[in-house]
Amino acid sequence: MQQSALPEDSPADAFARLLQTSTLASSRHCPNIQAVVDATVCPASGQRCGQHTEQGMKGLMALAAYEQSIKRVAVVLGIGSTLAVVQGWVLLAMCLSLPFCLIWSYCGWLHREPQLKWLNIMFAVFYVYGLARYFLL
Repeated sequence: MQQSALPEDSPADAFARLLQTSTLASSRHCPNIQAVVDATVCPASGQRCGQHTEQGMKGLMALAAYEQSIKRVAVVLGIGSTLAVVQGWVLLAMCLSLPFCLIWSYCGWLHREPQLKWLNIMFAVFYVYGLARYFLL
């Protein structure tokens, strides 16, 4: 048996290399994709793991190509929520504000901005509480 001259890469390294060469990685929408790949670790071992990297990246990073469109939807949701607050339509305001917060949490995760992510997660929890209270009381 003859061994190859090149060392074998782990699945995580191969996936990261694939992402670097893809149009998604080179697009202006997600300049920090390598940092996201590097930060993905296996919940069991705490090590970088190709299986978890691939699973996590396929779902969440698939939306990165549509980031600008998603942000436009968030602006429309924010304007609608503001109008609903002014009109006194509490339920509509909460229903529009929840996806607004989830979109901005995703954008905070995508660009590794923890303050943006956690602030919007906190507000999303408040909106879920408000919706639950509205429907249960």
